[in-house]
Amino acid sequence: MNIQKKQMLLATIGKLGINYKQQMDTATIKLYQEGLYDLDPHALLEAVNQIILTAKWMPSIAEIREVVLISSDQETAGEAWDAVCGRIQRFGRNGGTQEFTELTRAAIRACGGYDTLCRSERPDNDRYVFQRAYEAQQKRNRTETLTTRQDEEPEMPAVIEAGIKQIGHREELAPAEDRAKASLAKLREMRKQIGSGKI
Repeated sequence: MNIQKKQMLLATIGKLGINYKQQMDTATIKLYQEGLYDLDPHALLEAVNQIILTAKWMPSIAEIREVVLISSDQETAGEAWDAVCGRIQRFGRNGGTQEFTELTRAAIRACGGYDTLCRSERPDNDRYVFQRAYEAQQKRNRTETLTTRQDEEPEMPAVIEAGIKQIGHREELAPAEDRAKASLAKLREMRKQIGSGKI
């Protein structure tokens, strides 16, 4: 963590302590630093300002992270539905979903796809399914975001690691690759012979 980011983080934590009249010892400050260091300092400051205006009690690290990460969230389910309906009205089936976020596209798929929405005669039912799917996916995304540190690389799934170990290193694959090239060369030679009528 660079010095400017660390100073901004300390100032933000100090702002919380001043507002909530909390004496924060070194261990508490260090705990907040460790829990919040991976967040964008400007987004963190905005979240703390929002918390100060709305919360009566000193927030936990989890509450601060939730405000930071959720406040950067995209549109609501209703806004996304309005955008989809607007696109259908303007472009019909030619509209496509490439302009939408992955979250909106997942909700569209839950309704049977974009084409199905264009042909639907039950927009109220579609809206209900869309909003439920959107909100469920949004909740899953939030949970994943809150439990994953922002500076960490996601872990490689165990299945992939096992596959890599099973395959081995590149050097070990070289003989098999040479055999494959030789087989391909033989196959090409036989095709030439067949084409020229020698076989």
